[in-house]
Amino acid sequence: ILVTATLQERLKRVIDRDVVTKEEVLARMKNQWSQKEKLELADFVIINDNIDLLTSKVYLIHRFMLNS
Repeated sequence: ILVTATLQERLKRVIDRDVVTKEEVLARMKNQWSQKEKLELADFVIINDNIDLLTSKVYLIHRFMLNS
Protein backbone atom coordinates (compact mmCIF):
# COMPACT_ATOMS: atom_id res chain seq x y z
CA ILE A 1 0.00 0.00 0.00
CA LEU A 2 1.41 3.36 -1.04
CA VAL A 3 0.11 6.41 0.78
CA THR A 4 1.10 9.56 -1.02
CA ALA A 5 0.14 13.18 -1.58
CA THR A 6 0.89 15.85 -4.13
CA LEU A 7 4.45 17.12 -4.26
CA GLN A 8 3.33 20.48 -2.90
CA GLU A 9 1.56 18.84 0.04
CA ARG A 10 4.51 16.56 0.81
CA LEU A 11 6.88 19.54 0.72
CA LYS A 12 4.63 21.58 3.00
CA ARG A 13 4.28 18.78 5.54
CA VAL A 14 8.01 18.10 5.78
CA ILE A 15 8.90 21.79 5.94
CA ASP A 16 6.38 22.30 8.75
CA ARG A 17 7.37 19.14 10.61
CA ASP A 18 11.16 19.46 10.38
CA VAL A 19 11.44 23.26 10.13
CA VAL A 20 13.67 23.05 7.05
CA THR A 21 13.78 24.80 3.69
CA LYS A 22 12.18 23.62 0.48
CA GLU A 23 15.65 23.08 -0.98
CA GLU A 24 16.62 20.81 1.93
CA VAL A 25 13.50 18.71 1.44
CA LEU A 26 14.08 18.43 -2.31
CA ALA A 27 17.68 17.33 -1.66
CA ARG A 28 16.38 14.57 0.64
CA MET A 29 13.85 13.50 -1.97
CA LYS A 30 16.61 13.04 -4.54
CA ASN A 31 17.98 10.22 -2.35
CA GLN A 32 14.63 8.44 -2.18
CA TRP A 33 12.73 6.29 -4.64
CA SER A 34 10.77 8.32 -7.16
CA GLN A 35 6.98 8.41 -7.04
CA LYS A 36 6.97 6.48 -10.32
CA GLU A 37 9.06 3.66 -8.82
CA LYS A 38 6.81 3.48 -5.78
CA LEU A 39 3.64 3.48 -7.89
CA GLU A 40 4.91 0.61 -10.04
CA LEU A 41 5.37 -1.58 -6.94
CA ALA A 42 2.17 -0.69 -5.10
CA ASP A 43 -0.88 -2.93 -5.10
CA PHE A 44 -2.98 -0.09 -3.69
CA VAL A 45 -2.49 3.68 -3.77
CA ILE A 46 -4.08 6.10 -1.33
CA ILE A 47 -3.85 9.81 -2.02
CA ASN A 48 -3.59 11.42 1.42
CA ASP A 49 -5.25 14.77 0.82
CA ASN A 50 -8.16 14.61 3.24
CA ILE A 51 -8.32 12.70 6.53
CA ASP A 52 -11.98 11.70 6.05
CA LEU A 53 -11.31 10.22 2.63
CA LEU A 54 -8.13 8.57 3.89
CA THR A 55 -10.03 6.67 6.57
CA SER A 56 -12.64 5.40 4.12
CA LYS A 57 -9.98 4.35 1.61
CA VAL A 58 -8.08 2.37 4.26
CA TYR A 59 -11.34 0.71 5.32
CA LEU A 60 -12.13 -0.28 1.71
CA ILE A 61 -8.69 -1.82 1.22
CA HIS A 62 -9.03 -3.66 4.52
CA ARG A 63 -12.42 -5.09 3.48
CA PHE A 64 -11.05 -6.07 0.08
CA MET A 65 -8.12 -7.92 1.66
CA LEU A 66 -10.41 -9.75 4.09
CA ASN A 67 -12.53 -10.98 1.19
CA SER A 68 -9.62 -12.06 -0.98
